[in-house]
Amino acid sequence: MFQITNDPKAFAKLFDQSLLLDTSRHQEYLTLCEESIKYGFACVAVNGFAIRECAQLLSGHDINLTCATSFPLGICSLDTKLAEAYNAFKDGATDIDFVLNISKILDHEFDYIEKESRAIVDLCRQEKKIVKLIFETCYLNADEITTLCKIANTCGPDFIKTNTGTHGPATVEAVETMRREALPQIKVKASGGVHNLEIVEKMVAAGAERIGTITASRIMEEYIQKYCG
Repeated sequence: MFQITNDPKAFAKLFDQSLLLDTSRHQEYLTLCEESIKYGFACVAVNGFAIRECAQLLSGHDINLTCATSFPLGICSLDTKLAEAYNAFKDGATDIDFVLNISKILDHEFDYIEKESRAIVDLCRQEKKIVKLIFETCYLNADEITTLCKIANTCGPDFIKTNTGTHGPATVEAVETMRREALPQIKVKASGGVHNLEIVEKMVAAGAERIGTITASRIMEEYIQKYCG
């Protein structure tokens, strides 16, 4: 379990710093990578078209690069999702944040979700990449979240992730359920509405070991004032 201490380098590795807005401009991607290098975040998260440029900007630094795959809806075909992930790897991605098919989840077509999950995890294992399965918990009840955790337990992703952040926020309750139901080796990533240090502290206490947010740099400044000031 992650613990917050007065070590800024360790705290920075809690974050996937994201830039996933459709209106983001070139200069914003430059700033994203510059700030991530400055603080030493675990990972930068962008959409597929920006992977190649960000891979060049992050080259030589200990920072992963994730492609938000089938983001944010998760409802394209499995073949399309796999192709998007594979293309991201060719462009320099080290991670995939993969949106499960939300429509199939809500229809309780869990055999399809297991097939989809296993396919993307198998691809990432073959390519020696990190994979995070996004549940979109804002649409789900506790039983549905538990079922997705059990599917993840059989497929073995590196992370299960609460939300894309597009449709609704992560909740402490969802993180607690995911941490309780998932195998210990599968980490929980909290994403969606995690925009300040107070919320980060609550998510970590609930069991999150990674935070996805567009405001990681601002949270780092809050952290430094509180824990290192």
